[in-house]
Amino acid sequence: MRVCAWLFAAFVAFALPGCQINPAPSEEIALQDDKFRPFVEYATVTIRLSSYPNYILLKLIARIDRKTGKTLTLVSVTFACSARHMRKYESARNARAEVLRFYKPTRHRSCEKRACVVNETLMIEIPETELRQASPDGYKLKVFARDGSDMLIAIPRGAIERLLAKLDKQPGPKT
Repeated sequence: MRVCAWLFAAFVAFALPGCQINPAPSEEIALQDDKFRPFVEYATVTIRLSSYPNYILLKLIARIDRKTGKTLTLVSVTFACSARHMRKYESARNARAEVLRFYKPTRHRSCEKRACVVNETLMIEIPETELRQASPDGYKLKVFARDGSDMLIAIPRGAIERLLAKLDKQPGPKT
Protein backbone atom coordinates (compact mmCIF):
# COMPACT_ATOMS: atom_id res chain seq x y z
CA MET A 1 0.00 0.00 0.00
CA ARG A 2 2.85 2.38 0.78
CA VAL A 3 4.43 1.77 -2.62
CA CYS A 4 1.19 2.62 -4.40
CA ALA A 5 0.77 5.76 -2.31
CA TRP A 6 4.31 6.69 -3.25
CA LEU A 7 3.60 6.06 -6.95
CA PHE A 8 0.49 8.22 -6.78
CA ALA A 9 2.40 10.98 -5.00
CA ALA A 10 5.13 10.76 -7.65
CA PHE A 11 2.53 11.09 -10.40
CA VAL A 12 1.11 14.18 -8.72
CA ALA A 13 4.56 15.68 -8.17
CA PHE A 14 5.67 15.24 -11.78
CA ALA A 15 2.45 15.54 -13.76
CA LEU A 16 0.67 18.36 -11.99
CA PRO A 17 3.17 21.11 -11.13
CA GLY A 18 1.95 23.31 -14.01
CA CYS A 19 -1.68 22.90 -13.00
CA GLN A 20 -3.61 25.63 -11.31
CA ILE A 21 -7.04 25.54 -9.78
CA ASN A 22 -8.08 28.95 -11.11
CA PRO A 23 -5.76 30.29 -13.80
CA ALA A 24 -5.26 34.05 -13.79
CA PRO A 25 -7.03 35.88 -16.61
CA SER A 26 -3.73 37.26 -17.92
CA GLU A 27 -2.25 33.84 -18.67
CA GLU A 28 -1.20 33.18 -22.23
CA ILE A 29 -2.65 30.59 -24.53
CA ALA A 30 0.05 28.21 -25.73
CA LEU A 31 0.68 27.89 -29.45
CA GLN A 32 1.92 24.65 -31.01
CA ASP A 33 2.87 25.15 -34.65
CA ASP A 34 4.36 21.82 -35.71
CA LYS A 35 4.83 21.85 -39.51
CA PHE A 36 4.37 18.05 -39.56
CA ARG A 37 0.78 18.32 -38.30
CA PRO A 38 -2.13 19.38 -40.53
CA PHE A 39 -3.23 21.98 -37.97
CA VAL A 40 -2.01 24.79 -35.74
CA GLU A 41 -3.01 24.24 -32.11
CA TYR A 42 -3.84 26.71 -29.34
CA ALA A 43 -4.39 25.42 -25.80
CA THR A 44 -5.11 26.76 -22.34
CA VAL A 45 -2.96 25.84 -19.38
CA THR A 46 -3.96 22.64 -17.59
CA ILE A 47 -6.74 23.41 -15.14
CA ARG A 48 -7.20 21.26 -12.04
CA LEU A 49 -10.89 20.82 -11.27
CA SER A 50 -10.45 18.59 -8.23
CA SER A 51 -7.76 17.34 -5.90
CA TYR A 52 -6.80 14.23 -3.99
CA PRO A 53 -7.98 11.46 -4.08
CA ASN A 54 -9.57 11.98 -7.53
CA TYR A 55 -7.71 14.36 -9.79
CA ILE A 56 -9.65 15.83 -12.69
CA LEU A 57 -7.60 17.96 -15.05
CA LEU A 58 -8.72 19.67 -18.23
CA LYS A 59 -7.27 21.62 -21.11
CA LEU A 60 -9.28 23.49 -23.73
CA ILE A 61 -7.81 23.14 -27.23
CA ALA A 62 -8.47 24.76 -30.62
CA ARG A 63 -7.02 23.29 -33.81
CA ILE A 64 -7.00 25.38 -36.99
CA ASP A 65 -6.74 23.34 -40.18
CA ARG A 66 -3.83 24.59 -42.32
CA LYS A 67 -5.65 24.06 -45.64
CA THR A 68 -9.21 25.14 -44.90
CA GLY A 69 -8.71 27.48 -41.93
CA LYS A 70 -11.58 25.78 -40.12
CA THR A 71 -11.40 25.51 -36.33
CA LEU A 72 -12.01 22.39 -34.27
CA THR A 73 -12.48 22.95 -30.52
CA LEU A 74 -11.81 20.15 -28.05
CA VAL A 75 -11.50 19.56 -24.35
CA SER A 76 -8.94 17.13 -22.99
CA VAL A 77 -9.99 15.66 -19.64
CA THR A 78 -7.69 13.55 -17.49
CA PHE A 79 -9.05 11.56 -14.59
CA ALA A 80 -6.50 10.07 -12.17
CA CYS A 81 -7.22 8.18 -8.97
CA SER A 82 -6.22 5.30 -6.76
CA ALA A 83 -8.54 2.42 -7.68
CA ARG A 84 -8.57 -1.26 -8.65
CA HIS A 85 -10.48 -0.79 -11.92
CA MET A 86 -10.75 1.80 -14.65
CA ARG A 87 -14.06 3.51 -15.16
CA LYS A 88 -13.79 3.16 -18.95
CA TYR A 89 -15.39 6.41 -20.03
CA GLU A 90 -17.04 5.92 -23.42
CA SER A 91 -19.35 8.82 -24.29
CA ALA A 92 -20.11 12.47 -23.56
CA ARG A 93 -23.20 14.70 -23.74
CA ASN A 94 -23.84 18.40 -23.38
CA ALA A 95 -26.41 19.96 -21.00
CA ARG A 96 -29.16 19.37 -23.61
CA ALA A 97 -28.35 15.62 -23.63
CA GLU A 98 -26.93 15.86 -27.17
CA VAL A 99 -24.08 13.51 -27.98
CA LEU A 100 -20.64 15.10 -28.29
CA ARG A 101 -17.95 13.50 -30.46
CA PHE A 102 -15.82 11.34 -28.18
CA TYR A 103 -12.37 10.23 -29.34
CA LYS A 104 -10.83 6.96 -28.18
CA PRO A 105 -9.46 7.55 -24.67
CA THR A 106 -5.99 6.64 -23.49
CA ARG A 107 -5.86 4.53 -20.36
CA HIS A 108 -3.09 3.51 -18.01
CA ARG A 109 -3.16 1.47 -14.82
CA SER A 110 -0.18 0.75 -12.60
CA CYS A 111 -0.60 -1.66 -9.68
CA GLU A 112 1.61 -2.47 -6.75
CA LYS A 113 0.32 -5.18 -4.40
CA ARG A 114 -3.31 -4.32 -3.60
CA ALA A 115 -3.54 -0.72 -4.78
CA CYS A 116 -3.51 0.74 -8.28
CA VAL A 117 -3.16 4.17 -9.83
CA VAL A 118 -5.56 4.64 -12.73
CA ASN A 119 -5.25 7.37 -15.35
CA GLU A 120 -7.74 7.95 -18.19
CA THR A 121 -7.44 10.82 -20.68
CA LEU A 122 -10.45 11.71 -22.81
CA MET A 123 -10.68 13.98 -25.84
CA ILE A 124 -14.11 15.45 -26.57
CA GLU A 125 -15.13 17.74 -29.42
CA ILE A 126 -17.24 20.74 -28.47
CA PRO A 127 -18.73 22.91 -31.22
CA GLU A 128 -17.20 26.40 -31.15
CA THR A 129 -20.68 27.97 -31.30
CA GLU A 130 -21.61 26.19 -28.05
CA LEU A 131 -18.46 27.46 -26.35
CA ARG A 132 -19.28 31.00 -27.45
CA GLN A 133 -22.76 30.65 -25.92
CA ALA A 134 -21.49 29.25 -22.60
CA SER A 135 -23.13 30.63 -19.47
CA PRO A 136 -21.22 32.73 -16.92
CA ASP A 137 -20.71 29.46 -15.00
CA GLY A 138 -18.87 27.99 -18.00
CA TYR A 139 -19.66 25.11 -20.32
CA LYS A 140 -20.97 21.92 -18.74
CA LEU A 141 -20.83 18.41 -20.12
CA LYS A 142 -21.07 14.94 -18.69
CA VAL A 143 -18.95 11.91 -19.55
CA PHE A 144 -20.38 8.46 -19.06
CA ALA A 145 -18.49 5.42 -17.84
CA ARG A 146 -19.05 1.76 -18.54
CA ASP A 147 -17.65 0.59 -15.18
CA GLY A 148 -18.12 3.39 -12.69
CA SER A 149 -19.75 6.67 -11.93
CA ASP A 150 -20.30 9.36 -14.53
CA MET A 151 -18.38 12.63 -14.34
CA LEU A 152 -19.79 16.16 -14.65
CA ILE A 153 -17.25 18.60 -16.12
CA ALA A 154 -17.52 22.39 -16.06
CA ILE A 155 -15.10 24.28 -18.30
CA PRO A 156 -14.49 27.66 -16.63
CA ARG A 157 -15.80 30.68 -18.53
CA GLY A 158 -12.45 32.48 -18.18
CA ALA A 159 -10.59 29.72 -20.01
CA ILE A 160 -13.18 29.75 -22.79
CA GLU A 161 -12.94 33.54 -23.16
CA ARG A 162 -9.13 33.51 -23.33
CA LEU A 163 -9.06 30.79 -25.99
CA LEU A 164 -11.78 32.42 -28.09
CA ALA A 165 -10.07 35.83 -27.83
CA LYS A 166 -6.90 34.25 -29.24
CA LEU A 167 -8.88 32.59 -32.06
CA ASP A 168 -10.66 35.83 -32.93
CA LYS A 169 -7.28 37.50 -33.54
CA GLN A 170 -6.31 34.89 -36.15
CA PRO A 171 -6.80 35.70 -39.84
CA GLY A 172 -8.83 33.47 -42.15
CA PRO A 173 -12.15 31.61 -42.02
CA LYS A 174 -13.72 30.77 -38.66
CA THR A 175 -15.56 27.63 -37.49
